[in-house]
Amino acid sequence: MKRLALFVTAAVALLIPAVASAQAPYVYRPELRAWVYVPKAAPTAVAQHDAAEHIARHEAMAQHHRGTRMAQAAEHCDRMVRDARAALQTETAPPAPEPPPLHAPAHRTGSNGCCAPQ
Repeated sequence: MKRLALFVTAAVALLIPAVASAQAPYVYRPELRAWVYVPKAAPTAVAQHDAAEHIARHEAMAQHHRGTRMAQAAEHCDRMVRDARAALQTETAPPAPEPPPLHAPAHRTGSNGCCAPQ
């Protein structure tokens, strides 16, 4: 009986934190008179890096894979560097000036109201 009590106590002590963290976060809303589920914010899957870090990382990987049997990986990294540099240039480049408007000739009407050359 003592062994059973010790086993149950150990199981409860180990399972309580798991059960407590598995509970969905609910908040009581008195105006609704109900417990409302509040979802947790989803973690970002990929850490965001600036363009310089992205370029440096892929250049290093391309140098590592160059000359090995994984030549496709080097080509992939070269393409990623090219795309990142192109995106960086479009972000930092000043906007292109708009072309001047095309001047169309004025509409001329003849004496009878239709289009006629003058």
